[in-house]
Amino acid sequence: MIKEHYSILFCSLTGNTKKLADAIYETLPKDKCDYFGTNDSQVPQSDVCYIGFWTDKGNADQKTLELLSKLKNKKIFLFGTAGFGGSDAYFEKILGQVKQSIDASNTVIGEYMCQGKMPQSVRERYVKMKEDPNHKPNLDMLIENFDRALSHPDKADLEKLQKDAVDIFNQGFACSESVIYAIKENFELDMSDDAIAMSSGFPWGLGGGGCICGALAGATMCIGYFFGRKTPGDPKVNRCFKLSNEIHDFFKEYCGATCCRVLTKGKEKNSPERKAQCTDFVAATVKKTAEIILRELAADEAEK
Repeated sequence: MIKEHYSILFCSLTGNTKKLADAIYETLPKDKCDYFGTNDSQVPQSDVCYIGFWTDKGNADQKTLELLSKLKNKKIFLFGTAGFGGSDAYFEKILGQVKQSIDASNTVIGEYMCQGKMPQSVRERYVKMKEDPNHKPNLDMLIENFDRALSHPDKADLEKLQKDAVDIFNQGFACSESVIYAIKENFELDMSDDAIAMSSGFPWGLGGGGCICGALAGATMCIGYFFGRKTPGDPKVNRCFKLSNEIHDFFKEYCGATCCRVLTKGKEKNSPERKAQCTDFVAATVKKTAEIILRELAADEAEK
């Protein structure tokens, strides 16, 4: 995978999320950064977007949700903080809510949350509430959580975030692997990573042979995952053939050919020109593959 240009945009009510944004910026290559700063709801030009938020009523803050709803065909890394934390299940619930505002054309390439300290006024309010003899029974727990949050985000939080950010940025997947990874993540499939490994021989036209483009091969594998057969003689394979032909024809029309040596003729393997072309082909192929899958699944649902 090409190290693409990126932007880091964040909303930070009390400074917690800004600490995470700073940690990401310190870790990634500065020459690849198109924008670093607060979220002004403007859609960045970068293909890769690191989007930071603070938690408001179990979801991202409104400004972040507005930005996310505008993004199309982006690779998104979500990061955020919440006053109540310590539970991965709680963070996953929040992230699940946040992702509902993300258009299906985007790919969530990573996500990270940690606890963040809250304003002192919150603790003072809890203490005041305890003066009521009939106060809520969970106030002591809320005060303990407040005190625990005071040190967050801490060094361990920031180091974990930096590692996640770097790992995503430097994944190193090639065309076929990238297509399968994107479909797997976007559709939240319970698919083994073995599927990605099975596609590792496809890049550069079957390991450098110059034959079928790996992006097209990976897309065909994804269609087979949804619509292929598992038993000999099952006629459902005919649908798989039809859809595979559809993605083939799209790829040929969009890219001009299906053969890697034709597509890359005159371009050095690691040249910026070739990398840019391959990135475009992978992105277009992933989008079309997802459209085919969504269309066919919707048709299946309508027939029930």
